[in-house]
Amino acid sequence: MVKEIIAPNAVLIEEEAIYRCPNLKKITAKNLQKIGENIVEECPSLVEVEAPLLEQQHIHFMGSLFIDLDKRKILKKE
Repeated sequence: MVKEIIAPNAVLIEEEAIYRCPNLKKITAKNLQKIGENIVEECPSLVEVEAPLLEQQHIHFMGSLFIDLDKRKILKKE
């Protein structure tokens, strides 16, 4: 039962890499620079993502969605 992922050296999370983790609450990945679509599909407990390099690229985690503000694109399917 995974509740938190701490990946300080991860620079990429591939598409659907974190799938069906209903107990996952937090991701900490300070070097994360790129994410695939649907990376947190079916992770309803996820409330916090700490990824400053993504935020510098205007990719933000907002209530179970990753949103690319520059491209106006949701990086997770509903």
